[in-house]
Amino acid sequence: MQPTEPATCHQISIAILPFGDSNTWGTGNPDETGAPATTIGYRLALKQALQVAGIDSQFVGSFRVGYATFADCATEGWPGKGIDTLIWRVKERLLERLEPDICLLLIGANDLWRSLEDRRPVGPLKALYWVLRLQRLLYLMHRHRPGMLVLIGKPVTPANAAMPLAIYRAGISATVALGRTVGARWRAVNLAAPNDGVHYTPEGHAKLAVLWCAAILATLQRPWTTNQT
Repeated sequence: MQPTEPATCHQISIAILPFGDSNTWGTGNPDETGAPATTIGYRLALKQALQVAGIDSQFVGSFRVGYATFADCATEGWPGKGIDTLIWRVKERLLERLEPDICLLLIGANDLWRSLEDRRPVGPLKALYWVLRLQRLLYLMHRHRPGMLVLIGKPVTPANAAMPLAIYRAGISATVALGRTVGARWRAVNLAAPNDGVHYTPEGHAKLAVLWCAAILATLQRPWTTNQT
């Protein structure tokens, strides 16, 4: 999907793939006492914001999370997992099966710890390694679905990993620039929003909906160019 006329924004129907870890699953919003039935994350608010903008959207993914709250609750969120899990999913032909127009990618936070049990931050070389693995993921995604827009979220967690997080976030910006060389439709999105150091809070997920919506609209309302970041 490559819209070229601003006026068509109000006639568009898009398939959106939320792709990532527990923050994509929806952890943190709302109270997960009924999870996964009541875990909605940013998805419901994003869908409503897009509707206000005149855009019909459908979420796609392997899981239904938040089904007690809204019907269109598909997601591809993998709590506790990292970049390599998403690489495996793309190799399993996830994109060919789901056919998304837009991917909301938020991954890497779990990789910046030594492990989920040992939550000490990784060193700078390991952080650079994960930047390279992110590039591997994105190039695979481009190969499997070259026309897809990928909005790459810059995470702000984990809070105790400031140094590797800074390296990883800078690596996302560099990766977007590299994508231009292959004609990839990638854009970085700064996902600075309230969080508890690991997960976004309810207020944080509400802010994510606003940030994702703004990034989607910015792309749909004008032709795509290789100068966009």
